[in-house]
Amino acid sequence: MAGVKKSIEMLVLGLVAEEPSYAYLLKKSIDRLIGGFHRVSDGMLYPLLREMEEKGYISGQTARGDRAPDRVIYSLTEGGERELENLLTSPLRCSHYGDVLEFFARFALFDRLPAPARVDVLKERLKVCDSALQKLAEAAKAVSGDGYAVELIRRTVEMIEGECEWLIERISRETAAEAAQTTR
Repeated sequence: MAGVKKSIEMLVLGLVAEEPSYAYLLKKSIDRLIGGFHRVSDGMLYPLLREMEEKGYISGQTARGDRAPDRVIYSLTEGGERELENLLTSPLRCSHYGDVLEFFARFALFDRLPAPARVDVLKERLKVCDSALQKLAEAAKAVSGDGYAVELIRRTVEMIEGECEWLIERISRETAAEAAQTTR
């Protein structure tokens, strides 16, 4: 759960860094970015916003609505900017292939990272994928007589290999973009 919380915190900080926002809009934006993989509940978001405000990462100001209820508009503080940079540049904590939320959160905020840091994140995810492929190869040997289990493993391998190809292509693009930037 701590990894999920940190990933959502990273997204909140990244979103309010772009533009001050209120809870409902933050929730919709997070769902848009990663909603297919994790839904943010009100029961998680509102306490997290209070905690982030107490830590000094965000600052909330009540905006009076003419016909709508009052809203708390959150803005990023200097402390929040430092925390966002720390979250974006620290090593990935996800070591299992299925732990995708932190990677997706970082990828959604890639425009805030320089090319070398983006390449590092992509390479870390590639290592996780390679490790998963090794584990699946071992699992395939153990279930060689079970047709359905073999089929499921084969399908999972195809899916991970597809992600590996995408990661390698992204690494190549990021490296090329970095080289072009260096030669300017």
